[in-house]
Amino acid sequence: MHIYIRIVAGDPKKNKMIETGHCIMVFVASDQAGYLFEVPS
Repeated sequence: MHIYIRIVAGDPKKNKMIETGHCIMVFVASDQAGYLFEVPS
């Protein structure tokens, strides 16, 4: 699963927003030994 996060800042009175940062979070499934496995949909 990939999640994109966008951080914005601005003045709500002027309705102007500026992107100040972003990141992508990736989640994976692993067993107790640390091996990755596919999660059924």
